Amino acid sequence: MLDFLFFSALFFLIPICVSALILFKKPSFIITDKIELDIYRDQLDQVSKDIKRGILNQSEAELSRIEIKKRLLESDSKTSKKLNYGKTNSNYLLMIALSLFLLICSVSLYSTLGFFGTADAPLNERLDLIEKFNKNRPSQAVMESTIAPDKGNKAKINYDKDYLQLIQNLRETVKRNNSDITGHRLLVKYENDLNRFTEAHLIQEKLINLLGSRVTALDYTDYAQLLINAANGYVSPEAEESLKKALKLDKKYARALYLTGLLMIQSKRPDIAYKIWVELLRTGNKYDPWISEIKKSLGALELKAGLRND
Repeated sequence: MLDFLFFSALFFLIPICVSALILFKKPSFIITDKIELDIYRDQLDQVSKDIKRGILNQSEAELSRIEIKKRLLESDSKTSKKLNYGKTNSNYLLMIALSLFLLICSVSLYSTLGFFGTADAPLNERLDLIEKFNKNRPSQAVMESTIAPDKGNKAKINYDKDYLQLIQNLRETVKRNNSDITGHRLLVKYENDLNRFTEAHLIQEKLINLLGSRVTALDYTDYAQLLINAANGYVSPEAEESLKKALKLDKKYARALYLTGLLMIQSKRPDIAYKIWVELLRTGNKYDPWISEIKKSLGALELKAGLRND
């Protein structure tokens, strides 16, 4: 912070000093007029010398003196008028206006980019801290082990016994037939609807393995979403890896980009999240469910990214 204040002071004082030198510099016409006055004074002295040498008589000398003194008075009067004109208040008003302008600029710059009392945080140092933080992020399993089974779940719903029995039958069918892709897809959907997110993401992982080269960005994004749901909104390293795979298959896949923005916020990179989400707002469909979430969070995200300082 001290460095910032020091350079702010220089930013304010240096232009003021330079401007003062320019505005209050002695006008060049004063030097010219002084030379002219000195010439007339020399001419007066020369008249006395010319009388002694016999070049001029008394009457001629007197006429010469009158003429020279007349020019001397005119020149002196002209210089005085110029000086009086130059001593107007315009220079002082200009200096005050310039000082106020630079002061306002300095304060505005600091209020926009800085926080008073906050220590300086060099970019490399902050990036190192972020890297260390991300290396020590808890895994999916660790996060799930710390979350109560009912935490973050939707309101408890009493499902019909027959409905629950159908899902149980589907579980047994999928267990017997591990290569049934359609069965796996259905079971993932039903487990997710029942808020059994851990079971859902385990089945989705099996589904991805079954699909092999046929896996899509949607499949990887669904897997990441299920991991996030199971971790109560936390984007784990495993979810991050799945999002990377989704975007490798489709770099413009909107839901994967939205979740990547969420990851960036949790990874202390709100600046990157802001860029991703603003682009999604620009190109996305207004009916996409994440658009409303972005709009609600964008103001707070601007503050975190340092783009606003309310």
